[in-house]
Amino acid sequence: MCNRLTLLLVTYRKLTGLAILCLSIGMALCTAFILREQSEIQQQKLLEIAAQRAAVELLAQTLSSNLMGSVAMLGLIDTRIQTEAARGLGVASPEINILFERVGQTLGVDGVFLVSASGKVASAWDNSGKSSTGVDVAFRPYFQMAMKGQDSVYAAVSLARGDRSLYFSAPVFVNTATGHQAVGAMVARSGIFKVDELLQRKADIALLLSPQGVVFASNHKEWIGYLAEAATPEQLHAIRELRQFGAMFAQKDPKILAIPIASGVQQTATGRYAVSRAPVQWNDPFGDWQLVLLEDLERSVPLSNFLAPALFVGFLVLLLGSGGQYVLINWHVKGMANAKLAEFAQLQQADAARKNQIAAATLKLQQYISVDEQLSYYLSELHHMLGMTQGVVYLSTETKDELVLAGSFACDPLPNHTLHLGEGLLGQCALDYLPRVELLATSGLGMLRSGLGEIQPAALLLAPLLLNHSLVGVVEIAMLTPPDAAQQELFSQLNTLLALNLTIARRNLSTQTACAPSSHTAQTE
Repeated sequence: MCNRLTLLLVTYRKLTGLAILCLSIGMALCTAFILREQSEIQQQKLLEIAAQRAAVELLAQTLSSNLMGSVAMLGLIDTRIQTEAARGLGVASPEINILFERVGQTLGVDGVFLVSASGKVASAWDNSGKSSTGVDVAFRPYFQMAMKGQDSVYAAVSLARGDRSLYFSAPVFVNTATGHQAVGAMVARSGIFKVDELLQRKADIALLLSPQGVVFASNHKEWIGYLAEAATPEQLHAIRELRQFGAMFAQKDPKILAIPIASGVQQTATGRYAVSRAPVQWNDPFGDWQLVLLEDLERSVPLSNFLAPALFVGFLVLLLGSGGQYVLINWHVKGMANAKLAEFAQLQQADAARKNQIAAATLKLQQYISVDEQLSYYLSELHHMLGMTQGVVYLSTETKDELVLAGSFACDPLPNHTLHLGEGLLGQCALDYLPRVELLATSGLGMLRSGLGEIQPAALLLAPLLLNHSLVGVVEIAMLTPPDAAQQELFSQLNTLLALNLTIARRNLSTQTACAPSSHTAQTE
């Protein structure tokens, strides 16, 4: 597996280098994104703490404020207010109005009014000079909560003034035989500027949402009146029926916030935001209000902050990858060099062994005088050196167009005694003076027979025996395995050696034959 990998690295070196570069870039980007994600999670936790603190601060300015306590105290201890609420005439009392003016100026509110049990304003003071006496506010949740004996803070658009206001409401109690009984509501109306100021300094985006999901206050003024999410026609109708938001939705449907306000990190078309929510418990019968803080993460946690560690990781991966590639390639190169050296040594050893075999064969052939001895030794050496299983040698005759069988090895039955030039593959080889290698495969040609049966040879080697471009003979051998280049070279060298020794032997024989009659004549004389 390691060798295959190394081979791939060497073969596709440029592609591997490109892959390492891409990997290093990818790791750098992953590092930057992971670090940014961790920082965003930390920022999200900090924002959650900030939202909780802001909600507590908002409660301290409203439901738990001195203003709320003062309004509640008026309904508990001032008998004039209790009497006025119980009468429920809806006719302004000058004495009560003067009292409300002093209270309003002392508390710094826009208006103070008393609502009787019927839901109509019994007495009122407003710093704008407008009178709300006689106005029916029975539909207002702050009145309904007061009649249940509960303090509440209610945010709404003022019916008299048309601006966003906070209504601090507390029940007016009278003593009865069964205990305290709420006979009306003591209400102070304040502008929402303190809430706006609080939101202005809390986060990149701060929202105060009603239980219906309407943005009632924000440090982005243009978002006031937006809905947190899309509403059904029935929900929009219910919101309008409340008359809590004045004329905000009278002419058209509200717009929807572009940023989801679910807690967590939110991805939008304009960027990434951390969102955190905290409930504001104003005793609203429709549920808690929500204080929502959003932080622009592109500003507080920009990706560029993590450029240095990302580049370091990318460089480290590139360094390790390039170093590993370099080591593997060098290891492969050294391995290939060692393999080539080993192969060269084996070739040298084989060449030396072949030269020794040729030298031994040369010496041995020189020791044999007769042609038969030389051919017998030659065929025997082919069997030992090349693994020959069968072989024949034909020698040329004086007629030049015919060759005669001079030697054979393991041939049963013996081939034809004579062979004409151009006859068969061997005859063609003698005619062309060209060696041939015939791979037999499954041709069925030249089956080898033995006591155990027959076997198909893998190849036939045919070669002319030449000396100075003169044909001495031809040789054909059968092998069980196809010959390699070294075996063919050894075969060729043995053939050259045989041709030389056969020529010398046949020449010596001719000389001896020619001299024999002369010697006989001399003895006779």
